[in-house]
Amino acid sequence: MGLPGTEKGSILLTSIYTIVVLTLIVLGAVTLAQLEGVMGVRHGRSLQAAYLAEGAIDMARATIFSC
Repeated sequence: MGLPGTEKGSILLTSIYTIVVLTLIVLGAVTLAQLEGVMGVRHGRSLQAAYLAEGAIDMARATIFSC
């Protein structure tokens, strides 16, 4: 008492569809994780540049006003 041919085919199609959907979800999650890592690095570099610029301004003011 096996499954008729059409039911076997529908189970196969459903399985393939499920695998494709899960693969797309995983790929999306991996891409999102990579983008967040890049954004974190860029944010850190932006903060470093801002603090460096602020420090340079403070040094220039100190040099100007110490004369």
